Amino acid sequence: MHFYVLLSTQIFCFLWTIPIVYSECESIIIDTDAGADDAMAILMILSSIRCVNVEAITCVRGNTGANNVSINVLKTLFIANRLDIPVFVGSEAGLVYSSKIDNYFGDDGLGDFEFPIKPDPSLLKKNHAAVAIAEIVENNPGSITIVSIGPLTNIALASHINKNFFKQVKRLIILGGSYKGQGNIGPGIEFNIYADAEAAASLFSRLPPYTPTLMLPYETCKENSYSLSWRLETLGKLGSVKMDFLNLAERKTLNNIKSWTPFDQNIAAIILHPEIILNSELGQVIVNTSDNRGETDFIVGEGSVQIVTKLNRVEVKRILIATLS
Repeated sequence: MHFYVLLSTQIFCFLWTIPIVYSECESIIIDTDAGADDAMAILMILSSIRCVNVEAITCVRGNTGANNVSINVLKTLFIANRLDIPVFVGSEAGLVYSSKIDNYFGDDGLGDFEFPIKPDPSLLKKNHAAVAIAEIVENNPGSITIVSIGPLTNIALASHINKNFFKQVKRLIILGGSYKGQGNIGPGIEFNIYADAEAAASLFSRLPPYTPTLMLPYETCKENSYSLSWRLETLGKLGSVKMDFLNLAERKTLNNIKSWTPFDQNIAAIILHPEIILNSELGQVIVNTSDNRGETDFIVGEGSVQIVTKLNRVEVKRILIATLS
């Protein structure tokens, strides 16, 4: 009931709110498979006092189907009072193979709760997400950071559509992969890479040394886990519209875990405060598309991908509370 009371106030405020436009911002495209963790990351970015200009949010199949993802993004943007941000629907299948959707965050990917305001699908842009990414990068050379918090289907396609993509993109920030042989699908196999291993392999195999790329792997996130009690009793009781929304979005998973691991949220924290990266290594990422499909090998010192190996977990907590209060 608390969420719906607060949301009624949110609706009133939304009618009178004009988003602030800054003249000097880091410009990003968020490519997402919008489950609950993605929604939290998006709200963190949009709530920060740091100037980050979200040029577009692009939707990809992963936690749920791309159409569900787009509706989940619209719900999240409504909570953030940012329905001005363009949303593009992308790939509903992998480049070659589509992994099974496990409905981890619910059938709709966002907790299966009734949202009080029905999202308006007419707000979704007509262009395919991959085309949108390719065009935005082409029209803003050297200015756009691509933030991938889902499978890499749309981004791999965009890099083929725009032949100068790797020269024109400012940098890539990617959540996914493994560098110690751990994973949430199997040994060395992380979900975002596994969900479209062929797209990931295509992207990393063609990645030139002059394209700055940061990758946050599975193990670094797991080492940055917090107690479930902190998630429920501290973060979960901030009392904001954002957090009440996210509590509902995560409700399907919170009863089934012993500790709470931020994944997409760590990416948001890195964008807002890159100084939270305490250690990283340069290397090459190789993605297996055959016997151990989705497995990633990281060869230290032989490439230009910056693998984040340690985060300041105390600062990540602070950023979570500051942006979601």
